[in-house]
Amino acid sequence: MIHIRQKLELNNKIGELIAYNVVYTNDWNLPLEQHPSIVEHPENFEIVDEDIPAHAQTLIYNNL
Repeated sequence: MIHIRQKLELNNKIGELIAYNVVYTNDWNLPLEQHPSIVEHPENFEIVDEDIPAHAQTLIYNNL
């Protein structure tokens, strides 16, 4: 599944588990490449095509 995630080196380590943060894009109708998280902070976010782990957290990106 294609989605935007926070880059792994920025995620927090919780014991042996790496926090996996997926950017909420359900209301986004344009290509993911145009999402504000990617446009404004490509150093922090990336588009990936892989399964979302069961322990993933949802991150609501707010560009205020």
